[in-house]
Amino acid sequence: MSRFWKMTASRACNGAAIYQCSVQSLKCGVLGKAPNALGGPSRQRRVLRVTRSICKTLLQPYRALHEIRKEVSVPSLVQRFYDRIWNAGDLAAISDLLSADFLFRGSLGSKLRGLEAFEGYVHTVRNALADYRCEILECVTEGNQAFAKMRFSGTHVAAFRGYPPTGKPVYWLGAALFRLDRQTIAELWVLGDLAGLDEILAANQQHQSL
Repeated sequence: MSRFWKMTASRACNGAAIYQCSVQSLKCGVLGKAPNALGGPSRQRRVLRVTRSICKTLLQPYRALHEIRKEVSVPSLVQRFYDRIWNAGDLAAISDLLSADFLFRGSLGSKLRGLEAFEGYVHTVRNALADYRCEILECVTEGNQAFAKMRFSGTHVAAFRGYPPTGKPVYWLGAALFRLDRQTIAELWVLGDLAGLDEILAANQQHQSL
């Protein structure tokens, strides 16, 4: 058996590995590594077409598994973080869900470390925005990390970002990157659409003064 076909057979034992190689890698293997064994260009193209067809059929189950891993999936830890701490205001959950040396960068730009500092941040936001809610729009995970597209909202009832209260709803979008450490969240970095938020706050203020 030629070196090329030995390599192909070896990879066939690991479907996930083949899938990651992609058709381009197969093309390089067939046309680049064994041109003499396969004959002229016309024969090489025929072999390539057959190889593609075989791999597509054999690897379909592995591709399906690969796609499933890429679908939206929210870790329980991330869901509880938003449901309990932010949406329900359960501050006792902070010590349950976060590491003692928790690192945080909030959607409003604040950077802090530790549970006490984070609790103060939660107080500030929830006091300014009644009925405050964090909604997970999309989430993907890989290893010990999770990345979520977020929507934050509430009713402006106290001074917030330099704007006096208007009693009107506000919202903004954000992107949150979590680093998980077993049963706790070790780090969270969030980027918020502050330009969009300030635009809403300013518009609400203008309407209030009319």
